[in-house]
Amino acid sequence: MGAPKYVLVSYDREAEFEGEEGYEETWALCDDAEDLFADPPSPLRGVYELLGCAPEGRLSEALTRARRGIGASRASHPGDPRQDRRGGR
Repeated sequence: MGAPKYVLVSYDREAEFEGEEGYEETWALCDDAEDLFADPPSPLRGVYELLGCAPEGRLSEALTRARRGIGASRASHPGDPRQDRRGGR
């Protein structure tokens, strides 16, 4: 390995605040670093519990389909005759 491009060191906020010298510890010598300051990944899809909610209309229909295990691709098109394999609702 040639001369490192990056050096990863420890950080101690308290030691720095108190003015201590030499508290850093070298953790790694790196030739390169990819995505070091990249945006964090999108959060996972959240699950919410609706309390005191009486589902009506499209929400009620979607919940009914979800309980029966019909996939989201079909549930996203209410009224589509392809929802029911028999050709109708």
